[in-house]
Amino acid sequence: MKKVLIYAGTTEGRELAQELARERIYCDISVATEYGRQIMDEKISPYICILQGRMTAEQMRLKCENEQYLAVVDATHPFATEVSVNIRESLKGLDIPYFRLGREKIPGEEGERQAGERQAGEQQAEEQNYMARKYFQNTAACVEALKKTEGKIFLTTGSKELSAFCREKTIRKRLVVRVLPGMESLQECVRNGLEGRQIIAMQGPFSKEMNLAMIRQYQASVLVTKESGKTGGEDTKLAAAGEAQIPSYIILRPDEKTPVMDMDEVLEQLRRLESVTDPSRKKTQEGQDLFDLYDTKTEEVVYQKVHECQENKEQEKKQEQQRNLQITLAGIGMGTETLLTEEVRNRIAEADYVFGAKRMVESVKKLCKQNVKTYNCYLSKDIIPVIENIQENSAKIVILFSGDTGFYSGCEKLYNELCKHKGMGKAEVLPGISSLSVLSARTGISWQDAKILSTHGVEPALWKSRLLDAAKHEKKTFFLTSGVADVEEIGNLLSSEFAKEEWKNLKIYLGYQLSYPQEWVRCLTVDELCKLMNRDHNNGWQDSLQNSLQEDPQDQLQDKPEEGLYAGMLINEQPKKHRLTPGYPDDVFIRGQVPMTKEEVRSVSICKLHLTEDAVVYDIGSGTGSVSVEIAALSPRVQVYAMEVNGEAVSLLEENCKQFDLHNVRCIRTKAPDGLEDLPVATHAFIGGSKGNLREILWTLYRKNNHMRIVVNAVSMETICQMQELLKELPVEQEEILQLSVTKTKQLGSYHMLQAANPVYIYAFTFAETLS
Repeated sequence: MKKVLIYAGTTEGRELAQELARERIYCDISVATEYGRQIMDEKISPYICILQGRMTAEQMRLKCENEQYLAVVDATHPFATEVSVNIRESLKGLDIPYFRLGREKIPGEEGERQAGERQAGEQQAEEQNYMARKYFQNTAACVEALKKTEGKIFLTTGSKELSAFCREKTIRKRLVVRVLPGMESLQECVRNGLEGRQIIAMQGPFSKEMNLAMIRQYQASVLVTKESGKTGGEDTKLAAAGEAQIPSYIILRPDEKTPVMDMDEVLEQLRRLESVTDPSRKKTQEGQDLFDLYDTKTEEVVYQKVHECQENKEQEKKQEQQRNLQITLAGIGMGTETLLTEEVRNRIAEADYVFGAKRMVESVKKLCKQNVKTYNCYLSKDIIPVIENIQENSAKIVILFSGDTGFYSGCEKLYNELCKHKGMGKAEVLPGISSLSVLSARTGISWQDAKILSTHGVEPALWKSRLLDAAKHEKKTFFLTSGVADVEEIGNLLSSEFAKEEWKNLKIYLGYQLSYPQEWVRCLTVDELCKLMNRDHNNGWQDSLQNSLQEDPQDQLQDKPEEGLYAGMLINEQPKKHRLTPGYPDDVFIRGQVPMTKEEVRSVSICKLHLTEDAVVYDIGSGTGSVSVEIAALSPRVQVYAMEVNGEAVSLLEENCKQFDLHNVRCIRTKAPDGLEDLPVATHAFIGGSKGNLREILWTLYRKNNHMRIVVNAVSMETICQMQELLKELPVEQEEILQLSVTKTKQLGSYHMLQAANPVYIYAFTFAETLS
């Protein structure tokens, strides 16, 4: 016997399950949390099976495929839009009817929600017992409005979007929140920096009198609720706020994306489906035919579902017919026919369909058969829909990629997408000749020991720091570019960093339009590259022609750099060795009058951060930037965001970054936690100064990444005491506390005297996902 799957978590979902159980219809109820399971356990039945845990769309789909449910009912909360989207997505292509069980709205509220704000008249206020209601399209708009209020805020929207209200310190400290008494809700409160006296953990329903008592007990000045209807207690909350003469801020429920049914309609649908699949249940206890219970509207919905199932079967049949398609993802070299492999050439000649960028398609057209169909596209979102509509059972398809399919190519992404789509046929990848191979051949320089980089599609700050680091520390560095603008940037970068005498022997091999008739390859110095790119005719840039690797006298550069395909190689015969540890001497930093973390403290603190490749690091209270510089200098792949409120310190920080040739440090003038929300999520954070905001900073960091590694330096007793309390409050693991006292020697005449520095406490820990 088939079962019904109900995604619950609401009163409606529980009531539906109870009704189905009374009618001896088996159902699985999916709830997200342990608290949801506990509530259902109170009303458990042999016909009900509870499934606990959040599921992705893919997990939902696998569940439905394995169980072959009679129907799926979405009885989730009106505001759980993401879950509803996942449920609908999971059912695509499956012959399982879907019903959305909605929640009734409060009568008369529809007109008010269009007005945005309504002030009741005296008689109306007396009769309906409310003062003022303000409606907001989303949580963000409500938060903005709350910034303009004063006094306590009674927040009854639950824990799901608590972070949006707690992000602003001025709002968070005024909140009194009412949440469900489950561990997940309580952990969310703690995670967002709320204290015990701000939390009411209770299960409803709540009467008007109870809501009113809470409003008065906490002296709330405004009530915040969601448009959750009578079932969600919206009516009693609004009535209580009206009697207490405080405004109600109401967040409107999102518009439903699918037709919504009430409880009776959903039950009718399920009874009908059950009677169709189990003829023994066609008659009710009174002997009445179940089909007589339904009106025309209900029947239309069922017939529509049957029609959708038939369409799905036709689509699957069509996909079956396509499984003989021969799909080739082919690397075509640098773009000219001469660099095509024989295997790729044959596949192109046999192709019925050819996809690729316009330049590539044009370059192979004369190899194609006469009736070939070509498409100037190379992204999976454009290619796959076309392939899905191909009617031929055994069509041959070739998708073109520049260079080699395994070298900075979009081939892998498309290949993976093709593998996900059933009925696409088997995809095969054929390699090509890359620009790296061609430039290596033109220059006679091997590339197996070269550092390989690309500027194409990479943030300038990232590729600049990596290219500069490679130029200094690697003997050979090969680079791909997006065009002439990138080559100009590389010239400017190298000229500013390699002006010293020790770098005068750096060689740059630059190739243009490799394999095309316009091809040229030059061996240049940094100055010559800049002159070439800047079109400086008066400073002898054409002398660089003498360094040409080509001897064709007709091969002359144009008056200005042309747009096209550029690839290059940097040769440094005397590369520097990489530093593997922190520990720059203090006197190498530009200091001014700004305090600086001392060398030994820096070294230990950075070691305790446990930095990894590609780490994103916040340096909060960065001062002169000595910690930022030390971290950024370890690897160009590390990104550092240095935050400092002092203007003089920010200037010194920028000077120190420039002095050390660092392009992977971003200097931000702000007082943390302000500005943290707008930054990329960090993996590590160092706190050298907090300006009294240590608690707010740490909770903000926790909300951004609850696995972040933290190191805090403390020198004052106030900070040390506060950290001891915060370690009890915060969910942390791998906790270390150490006191570092450094004593150095100072030479006075012929004596070496001991000189002690102030002790520093170093707190190191990793956030834990939940409180232990």
